[in-house]
Amino acid sequence: MTFPGGLTLSNYVMPNGSRAYCIEIELGEPSGYISEAGRVSLLPGRSGKFPAWGDPNGMRQINYLIDRHGQKRDAWTAAAVQISIWRMRENFSQSNPHLNSRIATLEGSARGRSLIRASDRLVAEARNTATPPTPPKPVRGKLRIRPASDSKPGRFRVSYPGGTTQLSVRGGTFVRNGGTSLSVSGSSASNRYVQADPGATKIEVNGSWRVRGPRGWEPLLDIYNSSTATGRVGQRLAVATGESAGTVLRGRFATATRALPLPPGAPIAETQAQPSAEVGGVMRDVLQVREAPGTQAELWPGAVAEFTAYLEPVAGAPKYDSQWKPRYADVGLAQSPEADAAPDSGARGDAGEGAGTGDKSTAGGHPENGESADAERGATAPRGGLGVESERGLGADRAEDAGRGDGADHGGRAAHSGGTDGAATPAPAASPQSGAAAREPLTWSEEEIAAMSPAERCVAQPVYREGGIRIPGLGTYRSQRVTVRSPGVINWVERITSEGAAVHEGTCGVPNERTVIEQPGIVTRAQPTARLGEAMTDVAVLSGRFAAGAQYSVGFEAYRADTSAAGEPVCAPDNRVFSSDRIPVAGPGELRSPELIARWEHGPTIWWVESLFWETEDGPQRLHRGACGIAAETTTIERPEVSTVAPENAVVGDLISDTARVSGELANSEGARWELTFAGYRAPSAAEGEAAAVDTEGTEAEPEGTEPESEGIESERIESESESESESESGAEASPDAQRTPPVCAPENLLFETGATPVDGAGEYRSEDVRVQADWRGSIWWVETLWLVEGDSRIAVSVGECGAVQETTRVSAPTIETRASAAVATGELMRDLAIVTGPLAQAAGVTHELVFEGYRGDRVATGTGDARCAPENALFATDPIPVRDAGEVWSPELSADPEYGDTVWWVAVLRQRVAGEVSELARGSCGDANETTTIQAPRVRTESAGTVSVGEELYDVAIVEGRLAQRAGVSYRVRFTAYAVGADGVLRCEPDAVIPALSDLEGVPVDRPGRYTSRRVVVGAEHQGVGGFVETLLMREGGRESVVHEGQCGAPSERFEVVAPPIVPAPADRPSPSAPADGPLVATGGAGALPALLSAAALLLCGLSTMWLVQSRRAGRRRE
Repeated sequence: MTFPGGLTLSNYVMPNGSRAYCIEIELGEPSGYISEAGRVSLLPGRSGKFPAWGDPNGMRQINYLIDRHGQKRDAWTAAAVQISIWRMRENFSQSNPHLNSRIATLEGSARGRSLIRASDRLVAEARNTATPPTPPKPVRGKLRIRPASDSKPGRFRVSYPGGTTQLSVRGGTFVRNGGTSLSVSGSSASNRYVQADPGATKIEVNGSWRVRGPRGWEPLLDIYNSSTATGRVGQRLAVATGESAGTVLRGRFATATRALPLPPGAPIAETQAQPSAEVGGVMRDVLQVREAPGTQAELWPGAVAEFTAYLEPVAGAPKYDSQWKPRYADVGLAQSPEADAAPDSGARGDAGEGAGTGDKSTAGGHPENGESADAERGATAPRGGLGVESERGLGADRAEDAGRGDGADHGGRAAHSGGTDGAATPAPAASPQSGAAAREPLTWSEEEIAAMSPAERCVAQPVYREGGIRIPGLGTYRSQRVTVRSPGVINWVERITSEGAAVHEGTCGVPNERTVIEQPGIVTRAQPTARLGEAMTDVAVLSGRFAAGAQYSVGFEAYRADTSAAGEPVCAPDNRVFSSDRIPVAGPGELRSPELIARWEHGPTIWWVESLFWETEDGPQRLHRGACGIAAETTTIERPEVSTVAPENAVVGDLISDTARVSGELANSEGARWELTFAGYRAPSAAEGEAAAVDTEGTEAEPEGTEPESEGIESERIESESESESESESGAEASPDAQRTPPVCAPENLLFETGATPVDGAGEYRSEDVRVQADWRGSIWWVETLWLVEGDSRIAVSVGECGAVQETTRVSAPTIETRASAAVATGELMRDLAIVTGPLAQAAGVTHELVFEGYRGDRVATGTGDARCAPENALFATDPIPVRDAGEVWSPELSADPEYGDTVWWVAVLRQRVAGEVSELARGSCGDANETTTIQAPRVRTESAGTVSVGEELYDVAIVEGRLAQRAGVSYRVRFTAYAVGADGVLRCEPDAVIPALSDLEGVPVDRPGRYTSRRVVVGAEHQGVGGFVETLLMREGGRESVVHEGQCGAPSERFEVVAPPIVPAPADRPSPSAPADGPLVATGGAGALPALLSAAALLLCGLSTMWLVQSRRAGRRRE
């Protein structure tokens, strides 16, 4: 752009299209020939003219101005940038007269002053905006798990800070996609919702984050030398290096954990009666109120328990009343079975219908608070129905309770007994002296018993009742010790009421609620824990009196823990894993079952059930069978747990391994041994993950508002995001961070599998080392498998989760940025620079190397997708250059050979060698503008002598323009070749058409641009005709010649014609010769021939003189 006063300001367009600016106002304007000076952090000076200038802020601001404003195709902006650069280099002082004169010229016009103001604005902008790049700050926030604000059970809100990219959960699934992992947008903090898995005890959430630092400008510029149109040194040019990319920082969050509340549920009431007793001794029943598995007990309000003992009727045995006193009949009166039996109708009806819940034995493992009545009162509440009323009636019981009062020492217990020990004392029969009728004990007849159903028989004879036992919470509750007054079998029935309603009632006749009088008692306690492969046993302790002459035996059974649809323990043939032979029992003592080896197929829990048999002539008769699923008869088979942590990052060529932490009880034995294997799977790339992602938003079969609006969140922005997510979950449009499909670890993406690692106990185990291959870059998902080997069976006990964050290794490879020589002249040296970034594998035996390849390029295809680098256009490949660390690596300097053409595409290849195998880590882009070297060949034009006559000089002139390499070992020569036109009048530049006499095949040395003339040849008659010259510019380097330029065959400027000399007419008085007449030959010599001989001699002398002059002048005129 030209301003008033004749000042012109402009920029310079580089071969790759970028725009450069002058930085040395003292020197002349550059021409089209440039050479690379390198990337610098200060502007170089020139000796004796001006110093170097390297203010970091100024360099950064110049980089910013050229990058942001200097690349526009706007002459005004370019002028403002140029004047700003000159002023900034002089620190806005007036010490440079060259700058002062230009500023004065600009200030002399309104347009110039406007440009100075525009320059001021650009400088102010650069000072405020051109900031250096800053490293990113790590994410300091944490993952948090809170209950969701809606009422859906098991729903939790996971809050994560900005920068989060990946989340994974254990113990639940994400509501958004139903998977255990989720990719999220890291732009800001937000929430995601998790639904707890059924039966899970806690939720663990892991995650990873990624942040990028702000971009900025470095104080670096690319400098190029230039020359003026006259060949003198011109101003240096500066090209912006541009805005730098921000650095990326990655990390993982600490695991967030949330314990899950148990669902509410009614407690379980279980009972275990004293199994045996002796007449004169005592017996009792025990009630255990506990939480149902997997629930939190919801206690019964105002719960009260009662125990009732029923003595089974036996033919011929006495009848007893509710006080366990014999019943009598007047002598002489007929006994009425219907009246005298008087069973408890209410209890009989319930038992006959099979109502109530089966009782369960509770031997050990629960609160046992001593023997006192107060201490035995535990804590919570069950379910049942009001049980059997004695002949005294419920009203009498209530009256007795009211008389005792709530503050009674028995804690509200109503014990229907006559003595202080709780035993009913039989009333004596009336004596004859009393005057009353004689009484005889009533007995049971076979007819009475046969007339009753089993359920009616079970509740026909209540002998003890104890009620009013308060149940304030979970725990163990016992009846009072009851004095045993008769032999037989006692069936206990427990009942619980809450606010007058029955919440629980036992079933009469169940084994664990039977007290057998005068038969051995049995109590069992199984081995509480066992490790896989170890032996486990049950222990039975027998007590009581053994009938003389009777034979008893005990059998043990083991069951894999299982429950019915109602949640009740089930011990049936389908889940039985062990049954022992019957073991004879001689008397009281301890009896251990045969050993059972704990196997994986047994499951995590074994329930033992013992049976006491009486060996009769008809076979064994079961007298007792233990309860199924009680705590004292439970053996827990301890199973190991595995947690793993893989390396977070790795580089191609590294040796990587996975680390597994095995916890729990496990050990090798004769029957079992353990081992770990590890496998690695290829995770899909970001592009593949997006392509495979399935948008599941809006398809969940949930009501509106599945994810509730966030409540109580500090940031209103986060709350609004949570609300939008709630709408998205209920069917709105999917958000940008919709999760990909769940991770898949299958043979299709399997990368490797390790050998087995033996496991001999809890501890830390590391997998075999695996060498990271070049094609593994991306992410690797590790999956560990814990194997249990039992004989020939190999069982996968634990398999890791596919795609877990802590089991993901991110594999990276070094990258290269390249910058080749931008422009050189033919014969000058050129080279490429590769900047290796990223980590290099430092493992033993791993080496890295760089190879620089060169390809013949096409200026039109440079920087486009049409560039192709193939063997067909390959020019050269350098020897490998060792690379030990990241940084700059220069290629060897190569001569710009004329055969390379005008464009050379460089391609840098970074390779890795491991144990003799070579893999390619990074390859430059073909045809990249920064990897393109423009070879500037000199231009040659010619001027031939045109048409000459025989006897005249014929020569050719070559005018050489442009740059010539000025370095040792490189020389130039121009050769001139003359060709004759063929017989058909066509000029063909072929070897057989060469005219050696007219050619200058030795050539003329060329050392700078100028005019060069071929040797001059005086043509003769034999040279008559039409021809053409072809000039050839040759470069010689190291004994090798290369063609730099070759003229066009038949070019108009190179055509010549040799014609006959002009004909001089003879004088009119000269006689014309006539043909001789036939006759003798003409005589020669003599005086008449002397003038002719003298004339010939004179002509020959003139010719020799002319030739000598031509030869002497040729040496001086070859180069003009």
